[in-house]
Amino acid sequence: MIRKAAILGASAFALVLSTPALADHHEEDAATTQAKAEPATPTMSFGTWGIDPTLLSSEIAPGDDFFAHANQEWLDANPLPAEFSRFGAFNLLREKSTTDVKALIVELAAKPADELSADEARIMAVYKAYLDTDAIEAAGLAPAQGHLNKIVTAQSLGDLAMLWAKPGYPSPFGGFVSVDAKQPDQYVAYLGFGGLGLPDRDYYLDESEKGREIQQKYKDYIAFLLGEAGYADPVAAAEAVYALEDKIARDIEWDRTVRRNRDLTYNVVTGEEIAAWAGEFPALSILDATGLSKSPKYVVGQLPPSDERAKELGLDEATRAKIGSGLPGMLALVNETPVATLQAWTIKEFLSDHADVLPSRFDEARFELYGKTLQVYLEYSAYREFTMHIRQDAAGYARTARPLEACDRRDRRRTGRTRRQVLRRPLLPAREQGGDGGTGREPARGARPVDR
Repeated sequence: MIRKAAILGASAFALVLSTPALADHHEEDAATTQAKAEPATPTMSFGTWGIDPTLLSSEIAPGDDFFAHANQEWLDANPLPAEFSRFGAFNLLREKSTTDVKALIVELAAKPADELSADEARIMAVYKAYLDTDAIEAAGLAPAQGHLNKIVTAQSLGDLAMLWAKPGYPSPFGGFVSVDAKQPDQYVAYLGFGGLGLPDRDYYLDESEKGREIQQKYKDYIAFLLGEAGYADPVAAAEAVYALEDKIARDIEWDRTVRRNRDLTYNVVTGEEIAAWAGEFPALSILDATGLSKSPKYVVGQLPPSDERAKELGLDEATRAKIGSGLPGMLALVNETPVATLQAWTIKEFLSDHADVLPSRFDEARFELYGKTLQVYLEYSAYREFTMHIRQDAAGYARTARPLEACDRRDRRRTGRTRRQVLRRPLLPAREQGGDGGTGREPARGARPVDR
């Protein structure tokens, strides 16, 4: 699902660098202070054919519990770190990437400042600024104020829409360039929408006690962000934002299972069709501003099928009931929604997206919702959050233009961990990186563990 145009990196990078350094001793501390050892993450090896018989349990019979027979020894030897709610092969790859980035920063920190290239100096500058929590606290919302001012001073839907098209600003619409799924010898632009702050439409439809609890906590989070932004009645503004998202979830967004149909979600449209759906919304101007207008055609995922098309695809009534109004409906919704509500949504998204480079109260509030309430993380790794910024923000900032990418909120919120719960301690001196993922242990050689 396309959640927004993924051209946000330069903004977060700029917010970090715009915070003045309060002390010059951070660089020296980072280069000389031994970092506190982090808990070892699980390791795994799949042997030559996926399982190592030497680690099969001799105490648990396969007929009693085959999962425990195959995995229990590995599970006992690899306790789940508090900062993870699950762990599997993809987590291991993510940890390896984090370790590699850490090693690169260690190497850069050892170089004299006058020998750093422009890009290397930029990376080290953002690293030091990111660790300087005193400066971040002292700056408050000042680094973000310029962006917030542009949002609140947008006079019309057209003004706000063109702001959505700029790097660094959240948008309920998005697109990316990829290989044409039906014609792989060319690239095309895929277009879609998002707008939901919770991971999936089902969270808005959930009428259970737990579902209502999550919905209320999300409303409280929106109100907190809008209150910090200066709204006189943040609760009322939060209700309006939530009502907007609730309408997207109930009437516009498609059920996740329906979106798996690659024929149903491949719909070629023209610019003229998009303009007709958009009404007063400057959709074509946004495509021009983002460079997507250069695409030979546009592919839209969520476009309700005609009766004839539905019959051709073999869609029954139960399936069609899970199909919302899609992109045309989303364009109609932004046209009928008050600009003030759209501004509040944009501010909420902007502050939430940049919570880890704002004062700790933003970071802690985001972690409380996305890290604990939604994903049950017990602990936070500030360094992993930082390496994500280095990979996505600093690198992207140095490369100039790059294609738009789809950005699923489940992935973005996956890293919603508060930097203060594990202090932003200097991590530069640790040079124990290697094929073991920095744990200093040999990879486990047991049966392939099931993701937990």
